[in-house]
Amino acid sequence: AAAAAAAILAAALGAPRVLSAAGLAAGAGAAALAVWRLRRAAGERQRAEVRRQERERRLQDIERALRDARAELAARLQQMGCATVQEAEQRAQRYRDLVTTRSQLARFLQELRGGRTDEEITTRWATVRREAFALQEQLRSPDVAARRLTPLELTSLEQEVRRLEQLMAEMQTAERRLLVDLERHTAEAEALAAVEEQLAEAEDRLERVRHRHAVYTAALEALQEARRQAQVPLREVMERQAGQYLRLLSGGRYERLAVDQETLTLSVWSPDAGGWVEAREPALSRGTVDLVYLAARLALVEVLAGGRRPPLLFDDPFITFDDERRRQAARLLRTLADAYQVFLFTCTRHFDPVADRLLVLPGRPAARTPGAEPSPPAAVGPLWDQVQDV
Repeated sequence: AAAAAAAILAAALGAPRVLSAAGLAAGAGAAALAVWRLRRAAGERQRAEVRRQERERRLQDIERALRDARAELAARLQQMGCATVQEAEQRAQRYRDLVTTRSQLARFLQELRGGRTDEEITTRWATVRREAFALQEQLRSPDVAARRLTPLELTSLEQEVRRLEQLMAEMQTAERRLLVDLERHTAEAEALAAVEEQLAEAEDRLERVRHRHAVYTAALEALQEARRQAQVPLREVMERQAGQYLRLLSGGRYERLAVDQETLTLSVWSPDAGGWVEAREPALSRGTVDLVYLAARLALVEVLAGGRRPPLLFDDPFITFDDERRRQAARLLRTLADAYQVFLFTCTRHFDPVADRLLVLPGRPAARTPGAEPSPPAAVGPLWDQVQDV
């Protein structure tokens, strides 16, 4: 800037014309202004360069920090076994959900324990098992087994309890109605006395009905409990005897039969299935289902007959049996005939060899199939004259 000012001044002095004092002063001012402007432009360029260098340094720092963050993120994702940040966030959410579930389960377990230790819970379990065994022994006692409740008595008591409940509801409705009337007629002394008298009578009747309801309810509960206790030994006897008949009918394939105490559903133990199978289709074939129910009915005969030997009437119950099961059924009939009088009504000749007496009933003549066994001649006369010895 100083050199430029000197050059301008020299040029002015070297001019062929004569300068005045005012011209010299104007030239000096212009030179000074030019110098100032040059200095300011140089300073601005210098400051701009400093700012640019600062921005580049900050950009480099940001890029380096970004690379470090990306590297750290990749390392963290690799440690977690995740490919993306979204997958890591999902795993973190699942972890938080599992922590919440674990806390809830811990509180639930603490509430179930009720402040008891493992030793106290084990002791309580052993006590409950002993009490259950003692109750089972009481149910097997002859006194409990002797008490029975007939279905007719049970139905009658249930109907009486329902009637009393309905009557009690009507009495309560009447009581509420009388209370409303009592509040409405508080100003009328005579009406109030009448309402109070009616209310007292209604309360008296309601109390008697409640007492009767309580008595009948207690009696019904006692009879139901006695019936349930009496069913246990009878059901055990029936299951044991039915299992023996089932073993004879199935040739040893099925030996155990169970009766549900509530629904009276029959089930058999199947070695093939490895467990209990309900006696109905399609779990078992139609012939096997008929076989199971036949064994159950025969066992019921012994349970309900109470030692007596009533005659047994069979109306072609083996129609769904195959040849092998018919042979087993024939052996069962022979076994039953040792203790019972057995009558078998059938339209086939499969059981003729095991019969002590044969009675052929007359019927409509049917067309004979070639090669089929000829039918016996139709009998004439009373049935007792048509018996054939075998």
